[in-house]
Amino acid sequence: MKKYLFALLFFILLLNLNIFPQNQNKEINIDILVKEAIERNPEILSAKKEYEFYKSKISESYYPSNPQIEFERMYSGDEKNFVIRQEIEFPTKLHIKKKISENYYQVYKWKYLSVKNEVIYKLYEAYINYYLSFAYESLYRENIDLMKAFLKIIEAKNSSNYAKQRDILKAKIELLRIENSAELINQEKEIYKSKINSILNRDVNSDLGIPFELEFKEEEFSYEDLKDKIEKNNPDLNSLLFNILIAEKNINLSKQENIPDIMLSYRKRNSNNSSMDNTYDFSIGFSLTIWFRKQKDNINASKIEKEMFMARYNAEKSEVFLKLKEILSEIQTYKKFIDLYKTAFLPQAESLLRLSMREFENNKGSFIDFLDAYRNFIEIKKEYYSYLGNYFILKAEIKRIGGEENE
Repeated sequence: MKKYLFALLFFILLLNLNIFPQNQNKEINIDILVKEAIERNPEILSAKKEYEFYKSKISESYYPSNPQIEFERMYSGDEKNFVIRQEIEFPTKLHIKKKISENYYQVYKWKYLSVKNEVIYKLYEAYINYYLSFAYESLYRENIDLMKAFLKIIEAKNSSNYAKQRDILKAKIELLRIENSAELINQEKEIYKSKINSILNRDVNSDLGIPFELEFKEEEFSYEDLKDKIEKNNPDLNSLLFNILIAEKNINLSKQENIPDIMLSYRKRNSNNSSMDNTYDFSIGFSLTIWFRKQKDNINASKIEKEMFMARYNAEKSEVFLKLKEILSEIQTYKKFIDLYKTAFLPQAESLLRLSMREFENNKGSFIDFLDAYRNFIEIKKEYYSYLGNYFILKAEIKRIGGEENE
């Protein structure tokens, strides 16, 4: 009988050790996965190409239009001319258009960083859930062995009339329940593995490996410091700021519509008339603005656009600061729970499990008491890992809204 109890105690002790097999060759590092996502994720690559596209179009915004070249043959046939014309927008307009194009490039650069942050956050979230499913499955697998060992104890006690047949049935039902839970968790693990592979643009069935243990370290988060970081690095807020700048420059550009553009023309003659041969003309002209209603409407539209982006910026900033406040509040709660579970709940649940096991061994307690203590221990262990996972997911969200990947 005692050899079974010793085996049972050994399995219980295993539950408090590292739950993952120690095989360094198969462990996956989240930092390496993040680097791979940046290099391979289609959403990130697409957003990167988009901002590179707008960067390549900056010069197009301020270069003058192509010159026009003409060859003229007069009706008399006595004169053949070469003509070149060039239209040039007023230099201040070209300068503003260049700035607008540069700001569009910044808008899409920050959008790229937003996509990158969002993808990396999704990767962190999937990785942590993969870790949790791996932890839960390992926990259930350990407890399958534990329940099998305990079933042998009950069967031995039953043969000596110290346990009832119904206890054997309950133990078998509990074993089936744990095996079923382990199978369901294994399916969840496969789903999260597929999500990670999809984010990395791998085949969804690719082997992934074993996640590193999540090591909880006490960290302090300052709302004011994070708030400053968000204002500086949050990609969505910065994208809106550059849209505001574009609207301002569109207002200035519309105001300059009444400034005339320049038209240059040069004509070189080839004529049978010696007095006209090899002579040339040079002319300069200016555009004339007469559609003042159009100019006024453009100015009003740009002002409305600026107000729209300003309102959206203020609303989004308030929303992200509120989100930060909620995250920090939840992090404080999870930190307390993690510490409480490590120092109190888990040790007490294990002690209760040991006590109920000894009482059952000495025929002073029932199998139901042991089963309750056993289930309580598993649930508390699962809750601990759940709080640990949620804590790390919230840390990843702070990185996302703080634009930490942009630094």
